Parts: sequence; C-alpha cells; structure tokens
Amino acid sequence: MSLNALALKGLDARTALFVPATRADRIPKALASGADAVIVDLEDAVAPQDKDRARAALDAALAADLHRASASPSSLSSASGPQLWVRVNAGAPWGEHDLALCARHAAVQAVVVPKAESAQQMQAAFEACGRKPLLALIETA
Repeated sequence: MSLNALALKGLDARTALFVPATRADRIPKALASGADAVIVDLEDAVAPQDKDRARAALDAALAADLHRASASPSSLSSASGPQLWVRVNAGAPWGEHDLALCARHAAVQAVVVPKAESAQQMQAAFEACGRKPLLALIETA
C-alpha cells in the first residue's frame, strides 16, 4: 500500500480533542468524551524543558494500558472507541524519539506531523512511526 493510501486510512474524524502529553492522566477521560479522535500533543502543548518527561508519561500510559488489555478490553486501544493520535515534534530534536514511541505502541492509530514541508519529510516520518497513517499539518505557504 502506498504512503498516500495509508495516510488517508482511518483519518475520518469529525471531532478531535487535544490532550497535552504532560497530562497523560487525562487521556482516559478524553477518550470517553465522545470525540472521534483524541490527539495527545507532544508538540505545542508541551514546553521544551518538559518534552522528555511528557513522552515518558505517554509511553508509560500506553504501556500500562497494554498490560490491562491482556485481562480486559483496553480503553486506549479499543477498536470501537475514538481513535488515538499523537502530534509529534517534527523537525525538532525530540521528533525521532516521538516517532519511535508511536511505532512501539499499537494503540497509536495515527501520527500528526506539524510543520510539514516536503514529501521526503513525510516519507521519513512514515517509516519512523511504523508506517502508521499520517496527518500532515502545513503551517507555512
């Protein structure tokens, strides 16, 4: 399947709720809100000095949910519930780590790439995040 086909697969949300990754404890409440997608923000909602801590909090929340999923259906990876997307730090020092986190967790259903500037950037993000669907945010013309 091509990058273009996968980039559109599953990104049909009408409503999206952003949650700062520094408040990973709010993800379950956001998932219960009725929004079509919950976007955990590692980029603009997180101060530079908090980026690593926020990523670690999200990683722990996703890992903990996967452990609970072995005993019962998972709130973070439910096929019937809202989609869980992650907004990464594209083109920033933290970006590679953010994309690796997305690749590690099946609960992450799509990756939001801000400041998208080229097909090469998107292809690199696509490969680094485990070939998950991408939503490119074009912020400059």
